[in-house]
Amino acid sequence: MIIRLFDNKKDPYQLHNLIGEDGYDELENSFNSLLNQKLKESHDQFFPGKEYTKKWGYQLDENETVPYAN
Repeated sequence: MIIRLFDNKKDPYQLHNLIGEDGYDELENSFNSLLNQKLKESHDQFFPGKEYTKKWGYQLDENETVPYAN
């Protein structure tokens, strides 16, 4: 899994990932703890997206995304 953290005010185009940068360890750890707590509460194993599309029977388009219904 790729983790990303951006400062949307300083970097609105999200070009600079702050994960691993000095000064962001505490925030990263806090977010990871919160995510793990929420996943545990909801009994979610946090599978990759393709696992959920397969589980729920969604058909993917040529871009491997779920197309919007018209």
